[in-house]
Amino acid sequence: MNTEIGERIRLAALYRKFRSLRAAAIASDIGYSTLNNWVNGKRLPSIDLLSQFSKSIGVDMGYFTGDLSIEQACAAFDNRNEIYVMGVPKMVKLPYWDVPADPLNGRSPDVDEPDGYISFPADTGAEFVAHITGVCMEPRVCRGDYLGIKRQPFCGTGEVALIEVLETGDRMIKRSVMIKGRRFFAPDNEAAGEYAIPAEGCRVIGVGVALTRGKGGI
Repeated sequence: MNTEIGERIRLAALYRKFRSLRAAAIASDIGYSTLNNWVNGKRLPSIDLLSQFSKSIGVDMGYFTGDLSIEQACAAFDNRNEIYVMGVPKMVKLPYWDVPADPLNGRSPDVDEPDGYISFPADTGAEFVAHITGVCMEPRVCRGDYLGIKRQPFCGTGEVALIEVLETGDRMIKRSVMIKGRRFFAPDNEAAGEYAIPAEGCRVIGVGVALTRGKGGI
């Protein structure tokens, strides 16, 4: 059985100074036998349960997907799961699309040519970039910022995601949250007048992995 995820779960609990796996199970409200089966590789956790465990012990989901080190994942969680604001590392040219966007006046990374290209940090895992044109995620992600996106069809609780609303085709940046046991995609900026969208009405295009502020170089 694949025990890589189990080993990450065990090390995450140790790093966050839980005295035992049982203590981590109690903190995360996940049964000890279930958690023990994950660690021993007898079963693989679902995304929802792994996200619940991640949030409860204070480790960003990026550690369990292999995108962040344990140090980065704990720092990310301690900053309310905010994505990293990068300095000036090695750069690579990536395509960007303006977001939010709708089918009439926006362009989609799935089917359209990009709105442009930008130099972006090379070691973030980003595959393309969302140029933020709205204010619903301020103050963490602001108008004019460039958000690096990694393509994947799911996201964990607390992660920032690029989604498509199935009914309208609108594409936007929102944060994945749980409300009364149900997943929604919600804005960070309540003053923007936008609302939380039920996850079953959306398609996840990718998750935010890094952020650069304001105008980027071409």
